[in-house]
Amino acid sequence: MADLEEMCRQDYAGRDKYKQPASFSAGLVKGAQYPGDCLYLKLEKQGRPDEDVLIYLTPDEVAAIAWVLMGTLESFLRPRREQFAKERK
Repeated sequence: MADLEEMCRQDYAGRDKYKQPASFSAGLVKGAQYPGDCLYLKLEKQGRPDEDVLIYLTPDEVAAIAWVLMGTLESFLRPRREQFAKERK
């Protein structure tokens, strides 16, 4: 079993039908099965551990996920930002 060292955590109120608190966390992996998998991402829903997700990742995979999510977030926010700017004029 790998040893996880949490480096960052973001808690948030669950938005599912159960309204359970949840969290994202990430950190370092020591003793992973594959040496390149030195980082992890964990998604937790308190009260429902059967739905927790733990993903071991390489640094390039983390960078790719961050890039894809930032692009998605930008695409989501751009029209809202433009609409907000129009409303303020």
